[in-house]
Amino acid sequence: MEPAFIGLLSAGLILFLLICGVWIGAALGIVGIIAFFLYGGWQAVPAVGHITFNCLTSYDFVSLPLFIFMATILANCGVSERIYAGSAAIFARFPGGLLHANVAGCALFASICGSTAATCAAMSTIALPELEKRGYPEAVSLGSLAASGTLGPLIPPSIGFIIYGVITETSIGQLFMAGIIPGIMLASLFMGYIFVRSLIKKDIKTEKKDFKETVLRLLSLWPVVVLFLLVIGTIYLGICTVVEAGSFGCVGALLVAIFFRQLTRKNLFEALRQGTNITVLIFFILLGGVILGHGLSNYGVPQYLLEMVIAAELSQYQFLGVLTIFYLILGMFLDGAAIMVVTLPIIFPVVSALGIHPVWYGVVMVLFCDLAAITPPVGVNLFVLQGITQKPLERIVKGIIPFILALLFVVLILVIWPWIPLILPNMMF
Repeated sequence: MEPAFIGLLSAGLILFLLICGVWIGAALGIVGIIAFFLYGGWQAVPAVGHITFNCLTSYDFVSLPLFIFMATILANCGVSERIYAGSAAIFARFPGGLLHANVAGCALFASICGSTAATCAAMSTIALPELEKRGYPEAVSLGSLAASGTLGPLIPPSIGFIIYGVITETSIGQLFMAGIIPGIMLASLFMGYIFVRSLIKKDIKTEKKDFKETVLRLLSLWPVVVLFLLVIGTIYLGICTVVEAGSFGCVGALLVAIFFRQLTRKNLFEALRQGTNITVLIFFILLGGVILGHGLSNYGVPQYLLEMVIAAELSQYQFLGVLTIFYLILGMFLDGAAIMVVTLPIIFPVVSALGIHPVWYGVVMVLFCDLAAITPPVGVNLFVLQGITQKPLERIVKGIIPFILALLFVVLILVIWPWIPLILPNMMF
Protein backbone atom coordinates (compact mmCIF):
# COMPACT_ATOMS: atom_id res chain seq x y z
CA MET A 1 0.00 0.00 0.00
CA GLU A 2 1.12 3.56 -0.68
CA PRO A 3 2.36 5.51 2.40
CA ALA A 4 0.05 8.42 1.60
CA PHE A 5 -2.98 6.12 1.52
CA ILE A 6 -1.96 4.45 4.80
CA GLY A 7 -1.50 7.83 6.47
CA LEU A 8 -4.88 9.14 5.36
CA LEU A 9 -6.61 5.84 6.22
CA SER A 10 -5.08 5.87 9.71
CA ALA A 11 -6.14 9.48 10.30
CA GLY A 12 -9.68 8.66 9.16
CA LEU A 13 -9.91 5.60 11.43
CA ILE A 14 -8.63 7.55 14.44
CA LEU A 15 -11.15 10.34 13.83
CA PHE A 16 -13.97 7.77 13.44
CA LEU A 17 -13.05 6.03 16.71
CA LEU A 18 -12.84 9.34 18.58
CA ILE A 19 -16.27 10.36 17.27
CA CYS A 20 -17.58 6.99 18.52
CA GLY A 21 -16.33 7.88 22.00
CA VAL A 22 -13.27 5.60 22.15
CA TRP A 23 -10.51 6.85 24.47
CA ILE A 24 -7.63 8.59 22.70
CA GLY A 25 -5.00 6.07 23.80
CA ALA A 26 -7.18 3.12 22.79
CA ALA A 27 -7.99 4.69 19.40
CA LEU A 28 -4.30 5.25 18.62
CA GLY A 29 -3.36 1.74 19.76
CA ILE A 30 -6.15 0.03 17.79
CA VAL A 31 -5.19 1.80 14.56
CA GLY A 32 -1.52 0.99 15.21
CA ILE A 33 -2.28 -2.73 15.70
CA ILE A 34 -4.36 -2.73 12.50
CA ALA A 35 -1.38 -1.19 10.67
CA PHE A 36 0.89 -3.96 11.98
CA PHE A 37 -1.63 -6.62 10.91
CA LEU A 38 -2.02 -5.21 7.40
CA TYR A 39 1.76 -5.02 7.04
CA GLY A 40 2.72 -8.53 8.15
CA GLY A 41 -0.39 -10.45 9.16
CA TRP A 42 -0.72 -12.17 12.53
CA GLN A 43 3.03 -12.77 12.64
CA ALA A 44 3.67 -9.02 12.92
CA VAL A 45 1.19 -8.38 15.76
CA PRO A 46 3.39 -9.85 18.58
CA ALA A 47 5.88 -7.04 17.85
CA VAL A 48 3.38 -4.73 19.58
CA GLY A 49 4.18 -6.50 22.86
CA HIS A 50 7.91 -5.84 22.47
CA ILE A 51 7.22 -2.18 21.65
CA THR A 52 4.97 -1.89 24.72
CA PHE A 53 7.63 -3.37 27.00
CA ASN A 54 10.42 -1.15 25.62
CA CYS A 55 8.24 1.96 25.93
CA LEU A 56 7.12 1.35 29.52
CA THR A 57 10.60 0.38 30.75
CA SER A 58 12.33 3.54 29.50
CA TYR A 59 14.40 4.95 32.39
CA ASP A 60 13.59 8.57 31.59
CA PHE A 61 9.86 7.89 31.95
CA VAL A 62 10.41 7.22 35.66
CA SER A 63 10.63 10.99 36.14
CA LEU A 64 7.05 11.44 34.88
CA PRO A 65 5.17 9.93 37.88
CA LEU A 66 7.71 11.52 40.25
CA PHE A 67 6.99 15.08 39.06
CA ILE A 68 3.26 14.37 38.92
CA PHE A 69 3.31 13.09 42.51
CA MET A 70 5.29 16.14 43.63
CA ALA A 71 2.61 18.39 42.17
CA THR A 72 -0.34 16.46 43.64
CA ILE A 73 1.26 16.44 47.11
CA LEU A 74 1.72 20.23 47.04
CA ALA A 75 -1.75 20.86 45.61
CA ASN A 76 -3.30 18.86 48.45
CA CYS A 77 -1.33 20.59 51.20
CA GLY A 78 -2.48 24.13 50.35
CA VAL A 79 0.55 25.44 48.45
CA SER A 80 -1.64 26.58 45.52
CA GLU A 81 -3.52 28.94 47.90
CA ARG A 82 -0.22 30.37 49.13
CA ILE A 83 0.95 30.92 45.55
CA TYR A 84 -2.18 32.85 44.60
CA ALA A 85 -2.17 34.92 47.79
CA GLY A 86 1.49 35.85 47.27
CA SER A 87 0.91 36.78 43.62
CA ALA A 88 -2.16 38.85 44.52
CA ALA A 89 -0.24 40.76 47.19
CA ILE A 90 2.29 41.90 44.59
CA PHE A 91 0.15 42.60 41.53
CA ALA A 92 -3.22 43.74 42.90
CA ARG A 93 -2.02 47.38 42.83
CA PHE A 94 -1.16 47.35 39.07
CA PRO A 95 -3.65 48.08 36.25
CA GLY A 96 -5.33 44.71 35.73
CA GLY A 97 -5.21 43.87 39.43
CA LEU A 98 -5.81 40.22 40.23
CA LEU A 99 -5.68 39.23 36.55
CA HIS A 100 -1.92 39.59 36.84
CA ALA A 101 -2.10 37.28 39.85
CA ASN A 102 -3.76 34.69 37.59
CA VAL A 103 -0.74 34.72 35.29
CA ALA A 104 1.92 34.96 38.01
CA GLY A 105 0.19 32.31 40.12
CA CYS A 106 0.01 29.90 37.18
CA ALA A 107 3.67 30.58 36.35
CA LEU A 108 4.73 29.82 39.92
CA PHE A 109 2.51 26.74 40.14
CA ALA A 110 3.94 25.62 36.78
CA SER A 111 7.39 25.54 38.39
CA ILE A 112 6.19 22.61 40.52
CA CYS A 113 3.61 21.12 38.15
CA GLY A 114 4.13 20.21 34.50
CA SER A 115 0.48 19.81 33.50
CA THR A 116 -1.61 22.48 31.78
CA ALA A 117 -4.93 21.07 33.03
CA ALA A 118 -3.70 20.73 36.63
CA THR A 119 -2.27 24.27 36.62
CA CYS A 120 -5.49 25.70 35.18
CA ALA A 121 -7.71 23.78 37.62
CA ALA A 122 -5.65 24.59 40.73
CA MET A 123 -5.50 28.35 40.08
CA SER A 124 -9.06 28.68 38.74
CA THR A 125 -10.59 27.08 41.82
CA ILE A 126 -8.93 29.70 44.02
CA ALA A 127 -9.03 32.74 41.71
CA LEU A 128 -12.55 32.68 40.26
CA PRO A 129 -14.44 33.31 43.54
CA GLU A 130 -12.15 36.30 44.27
CA LEU A 131 -12.58 37.71 40.75
CA GLU A 132 -16.37 37.33 40.81
CA LYS A 133 -16.60 38.92 44.25
CA ARG A 134 -14.76 42.01 42.96
CA GLY A 135 -16.79 42.25 39.74
CA TYR A 136 -14.00 41.53 37.26
CA PRO A 137 -15.04 41.23 33.56
CA GLU A 138 -15.95 37.61 32.91
CA ALA A 139 -14.35 37.16 29.47
CA VAL A 140 -10.84 38.35 30.36
CA SER A 141 -10.97 36.60 33.76
CA LEU A 142 -11.73 33.22 32.20
CA GLY A 143 -9.43 33.85 29.24
CA SER A 144 -6.46 34.72 31.46
CA LEU A 145 -6.90 31.58 33.57
CA ALA A 146 -7.30 29.26 30.57
CA ALA A 147 -4.27 30.79 28.82
CA SER A 148 -2.06 30.98 31.91
CA GLY A 149 -2.58 27.27 32.47
CA THR A 150 -0.52 26.72 29.31
CA LEU A 151 2.56 27.86 31.25
CA GLY A 152 2.48 24.46 33.00
CA PRO A 153 4.05 22.45 30.14
CA LEU A 154 6.53 25.22 29.27
CA ILE A 155 8.08 26.12 32.64
CA PRO A 156 9.98 23.12 34.04
CA PRO A 157 9.48 20.52 35.33
CA SER A 158 7.31 19.76 32.32
CA ILE A 159 5.42 16.62 31.37
CA GLY A 160 5.48 17.73 27.72
CA PHE A 161 9.28 17.98 27.69
CA ILE A 162 9.60 14.51 29.25
CA ILE A 163 7.36 13.00 26.56
CA TYR A 164 9.21 14.84 23.79
CA GLY A 165 12.62 13.90 25.19
CA VAL A 166 11.84 10.18 25.41
CA ILE A 167 10.25 9.96 21.95
CA THR A 168 13.02 11.90 20.19
CA GLU A 169 15.90 10.81 22.47
CA THR A 170 16.70 14.44 23.32
CA SER A 171 18.19 15.48 26.68
CA ILE A 172 15.28 16.18 29.05
CA GLY A 173 17.54 18.31 31.24
CA GLN A 174 18.38 20.58 28.30
CA LEU A 175 14.71 20.76 27.34
CA PHE A 176 13.82 21.85 30.89
CA MET A 177 16.38 24.64 30.72
CA ALA A 178 15.22 25.67 27.24
CA GLY A 179 11.66 26.22 28.46
CA ILE A 180 12.48 28.79 31.17
CA ILE A 181 13.11 31.92 29.06
CA PRO A 182 10.20 31.31 26.61
CA GLY A 183 7.98 30.63 29.63
CA ILE A 184 8.92 33.98 31.18
CA MET A 185 8.40 35.67 27.79
CA LEU A 186 4.93 34.17 27.43
CA ALA A 187 3.89 35.13 30.96
CA SER A 188 5.19 38.67 30.36
CA LEU A 189 3.18 38.95 27.13
CA PHE A 190 0.02 37.80 28.90
CA MET A 191 0.56 40.36 31.65
CA GLY A 192 1.42 43.06 29.11
CA TYR A 193 -1.88 42.49 27.30
CA ILE A 194 -3.80 42.65 30.60
CA PHE A 195 -1.96 45.85 31.57
CA VAL A 196 -2.70 47.63 28.25
CA ARG A 197 -6.31 46.40 28.13
CA SER A 198 -6.95 47.63 31.67
CA LEU A 199 -5.50 51.08 30.89
CA ILE A 200 -7.74 51.39 27.82
CA LYS A 201 -11.02 50.04 29.20
CA LYS A 202 -10.58 51.13 32.84
CA ASP A 203 -13.10 48.53 34.08
CA ILE A 204 -10.91 47.00 36.78
CA LYS A 205 -10.22 48.58 40.16
CA THR A 206 -6.74 48.31 41.61
CA GLU A 207 -6.19 47.40 45.26
CA LYS A 208 -3.64 48.73 47.72
CA LYS A 209 -2.06 46.13 49.94
CA ASP A 210 -0.40 46.83 53.25
CA PHE A 211 3.40 46.61 52.99
CA LYS A 212 3.66 44.21 55.94
CA GLU A 213 0.98 41.96 54.47
CA THR A 214 2.75 41.97 51.10
CA VAL A 215 6.06 40.91 52.68
CA LEU A 216 4.39 38.14 54.67
CA ARG A 217 2.60 36.85 51.58
CA LEU A 218 5.86 36.86 49.64
CA LEU A 219 7.65 34.96 52.37
CA SER A 220 4.91 32.32 52.24
CA LEU A 221 6.12 31.42 48.72
CA TRP A 222 9.36 29.92 50.04
CA PRO A 223 8.30 26.25 49.43
CA VAL A 224 7.86 26.93 45.71
CA VAL A 225 11.19 28.75 45.40
CA VAL A 226 13.09 26.10 47.36
CA LEU A 227 11.62 23.19 45.40
CA PHE A 228 12.19 24.89 42.06
CA LEU A 229 15.83 25.57 42.92
CA LEU A 230 16.25 22.04 44.27
CA VAL A 231 14.87 20.39 41.14
CA ILE A 232 16.02 22.71 38.36
CA GLY A 233 19.24 23.82 40.09
CA THR A 234 20.54 20.28 40.52
CA ILE A 235 19.79 19.50 36.86
CA TYR A 236 21.40 22.73 35.63
CA LEU A 237 24.57 22.19 37.66
CA GLY A 238 24.84 18.59 36.52
CA ILE A 239 24.50 17.24 40.07
CA CYS A 240 21.45 15.08 39.32
CA THR A 241 19.76 13.40 36.42
CA VAL A 242 16.13 14.33 35.72
CA VAL A 243 14.92 11.17 37.48
CA GLU A 244 17.07 11.88 40.57
CA ALA A 245 15.87 15.49 40.64
CA GLY A 246 12.27 14.25 40.46
CA SER A 247 12.83 12.00 43.47
CA PHE A 248 14.37 14.90 45.41
CA GLY A 249 11.32 16.97 44.46
CA CYS A 250 8.97 14.31 45.84
CA VAL A 251 10.88 14.13 49.13
CA GLY A 252 10.91 17.94 49.30
CA ALA A 253 7.15 18.08 48.68
CA LEU A 254 6.54 15.58 51.48
CA LEU A 255 8.74 17.61 53.86
CA VAL A 256 6.82 20.79 52.95
CA ALA A 257 3.54 19.00 53.67
CA ILE A 258 4.91 17.83 57.03
CA PHE A 259 6.16 21.34 57.86
CA PHE A 260 2.70 22.83 57.28
CA ARG A 261 1.08 19.89 59.12
CA GLN A 262 -0.92 18.92 56.07
CA LEU A 263 0.44 15.40 55.53
CA THR A 264 -2.63 13.54 56.75
CA ARG A 265 -3.58 10.06 55.64
CA LYS A 266 -6.47 11.54 53.63
CA ASN A 267 -4.26 14.08 51.81
CA LEU A 268 -1.56 11.50 51.06
CA PHE A 269 -4.12 9.02 49.72
CA GLU A 270 -5.75 11.71 47.57
CA ALA A 271 -2.36 12.82 46.18
CA LEU A 272 -1.46 9.22 45.33
CA ARG A 273 -4.87 8.63 43.74
CA GLN A 274 -4.66 11.78 41.60
CA GLY A 275 -1.05 11.11 40.66
CA THR A 276 -1.81 7.52 39.64
CA ASN A 277 -4.81 8.55 37.54
CA ILE A 278 -2.85 11.24 35.69
CA THR A 279 0.17 8.96 35.16
CA VAL A 280 -1.91 6.06 33.81
CA LEU A 281 -3.82 8.40 31.48
CA ILE A 282 -0.59 9.84 30.05
CA PHE A 283 1.06 6.42 29.70
CA PHE A 284 -2.04 5.06 27.97
CA ILE A 285 -1.91 7.86 25.39
CA LEU A 286 1.85 7.44 25.01
CA LEU A 287 1.57 3.71 24.49
CA GLY A 288 -1.10 4.07 21.82
CA GLY A 289 0.92 6.75 20.04
CA VAL A 290 4.12 4.70 20.09
CA ILE A 291 2.33 1.65 18.63
CA LEU A 292 0.78 3.82 15.91
CA GLY A 293 4.13 5.48 15.15
CA HIS A 294 5.87 2.13 14.66
CA GLY A 295 2.97 0.82 12.60
CA LEU A 296 3.15 3.78 10.21
CA SER A 297 6.96 3.58 10.07
CA ASN A 298 6.66 0.04 8.66
CA TYR A 299 5.03 1.58 5.59
CA GLY A 300 7.63 4.33 5.31
CA VAL A 301 5.21 7.18 6.09
CA PRO A 302 7.94 9.38 7.72
CA GLN A 303 10.26 8.77 4.78
CA TYR A 304 7.46 9.59 2.35
CA LEU A 305 6.80 12.88 4.13
CA LEU A 306 10.52 13.71 4.04
CA GLU A 307 10.62 13.04 0.30
CA MET A 308 7.62 15.35 -0.17
CA VAL A 309 9.33 18.16 1.75
CA ILE A 310 12.57 17.71 -0.23
CA ALA A 311 10.66 17.62 -3.54
CA ALA A 312 8.75 20.79 -2.60
CA GLU A 313 12.11 22.47 -1.75
CA LEU A 314 10.68 24.00 1.42
CA SER A 315 13.01 26.09 3.55
CA GLN A 316 13.05 25.79 7.34
CA TYR A 317 10.79 28.84 7.67
CA GLN A 318 8.29 27.58 5.09
CA PHE A 319 8.21 24.15 6.72
CA LEU A 320 7.62 25.67 10.16
CA GLY A 321 4.86 27.86 8.72
CA VAL A 322 3.11 24.79 7.32
CA LEU A 323 3.57 22.99 10.64
CA THR A 324 2.03 25.90 12.56
CA ILE A 325 -1.12 25.78 10.43
CA PHE A 326 -1.17 21.96 10.70
CA TYR A 327 -0.91 21.98 14.50
CA LEU A 328 -3.46 24.77 14.84
CA ILE A 329 -6.00 22.64 12.98
CA LEU A 330 -4.99 19.42 14.77
CA GLY A 331 -5.20 21.18 18.15
CA MET A 332 -8.88 21.85 17.59
CA PHE A 333 -9.59 18.13 17.87
CA LEU A 334 -6.82 16.44 19.87
CA ASP A 335 -5.18 16.78 23.28
CA GLY A 336 -1.60 18.12 23.37
CA ALA A 337 -0.07 14.85 24.61
CA ALA A 338 -1.90 12.90 21.89
CA ILE A 339 -0.70 15.36 19.24
CA MET A 340 2.88 14.89 20.38
CA VAL A 341 2.92 11.10 20.44
CA VAL A 342 1.04 10.81 17.12
CA THR A 343 3.01 13.34 15.08
CA LEU A 344 6.56 13.24 16.46
CA PRO A 345 7.53 9.80 15.08
CA ILE A 346 6.51 11.09 11.62
CA ILE A 347 7.54 14.76 11.79
CA PHE A 348 10.79 14.54 13.78
CA PRO A 349 12.83 12.73 11.05
CA VAL A 350 11.93 15.59 8.72
CA VAL A 351 12.90 18.16 11.37
CA SER A 352 16.28 16.45 11.83
CA ALA A 353 16.87 16.24 8.07
CA LEU A 354 16.26 19.99 7.72
CA GLY A 355 18.93 20.70 10.36
CA ILE A 356 16.52 22.13 12.96
CA HIS A 357 17.92 21.95 16.52
CA PRO A 358 16.03 19.21 18.45
CA VAL A 359 15.99 21.20 21.74
CA TRP A 360 14.70 24.33 19.99
CA TYR A 361 12.03 22.32 18.23
CA GLY A 362 11.04 20.75 21.56
CA VAL A 363 10.14 24.21 22.89
CA VAL A 364 8.16 25.04 19.74
CA MET A 365 6.42 21.64 19.91
CA VAL A 366 5.31 22.32 23.49
CA LEU A 367 4.01 25.74 22.41
CA PHE A 368 1.97 24.00 19.70
CA CYS A 369 0.56 21.69 22.39
CA ASP A 370 -0.21 24.76 24.52
CA LEU A 371 -2.26 26.12 21.63
CA ALA A 372 -4.18 22.84 21.51
CA ALA A 373 -5.08 23.28 25.20
CA ILE A 374 -6.93 26.57 24.56
CA THR A 375 -8.15 26.12 20.97
CA PRO A 376 -11.87 25.37 20.65
CA PRO A 377 -13.76 23.12 20.34
CA VAL A 378 -11.65 20.50 22.21
CA GLY A 379 -9.22 22.63 24.27
CA VAL A 380 -8.68 20.83 27.57
CA ASN A 381 -8.32 24.06 29.59
CA LEU A 382 -11.64 25.30 28.22
CA PHE A 383 -13.36 22.17 29.49
CA VAL A 384 -11.58 22.44 32.85
CA LEU A 385 -12.99 25.95 33.27
CA GLN A 386 -16.41 24.86 32.05
CA GLY A 387 -16.43 22.11 34.68
CA ILE A 388 -15.49 24.58 37.43
CA THR A 389 -17.78 27.45 36.40
CA GLN A 390 -20.64 25.55 34.67
CA LYS A 391 -20.70 28.35 32.07
CA PRO A 392 -21.33 27.79 28.33
CA LEU A 393 -18.19 27.09 26.32
CA GLU A 394 -18.72 30.08 24.01
CA ARG A 395 -18.52 32.48 26.98
CA ILE A 396 -15.18 30.99 27.99
CA VAL A 397 -13.84 31.09 24.41
CA LYS A 398 -14.75 34.78 24.09
CA GLY A 399 -11.80 35.95 26.18
CA ILE A 400 -9.16 33.54 24.88
CA ILE A 401 -8.39 34.96 21.41
CA PRO A 402 -5.83 37.66 22.49
CA PHE A 403 -3.92 35.02 24.44
CA ILE A 404 -3.85 32.67 21.43
CA LEU A 405 -2.32 35.53 19.42
CA ALA A 406 0.27 36.02 22.19
CA LEU A 407 1.23 32.34 21.98
CA LEU A 408 1.64 32.57 18.22
CA PHE A 409 3.73 35.71 18.68
CA VAL A 410 6.13 33.82 20.98
CA VAL A 411 6.45 31.11 18.31
CA LEU A 412 7.29 33.83 15.78
CA ILE A 413 9.93 35.33 18.09
CA LEU A 414 11.57 31.92 18.54
CA VAL A 415 11.59 31.36 14.77
CA ILE A 416 13.23 34.75 14.12
CA TRP A 417 15.72 34.41 17.02
CA PRO A 418 16.19 30.64 17.54
CA TRP A 419 19.11 31.18 19.93
CA ILE A 420 16.79 32.48 22.71
CA PRO A 421 15.68 29.11 24.15
CA LEU A 422 19.21 27.69 23.72
CA ILE A 423 20.91 30.23 26.02
CA LEU A 424 20.50 28.20 29.25
CA PRO A 425 21.04 24.72 27.73
CA ASN A 426 24.35 25.92 26.25
CA MET A 427 25.46 27.11 29.70
CA MET A 428 24.73 23.82 31.47
CA PHE A 429 27.51 21.86 33.14
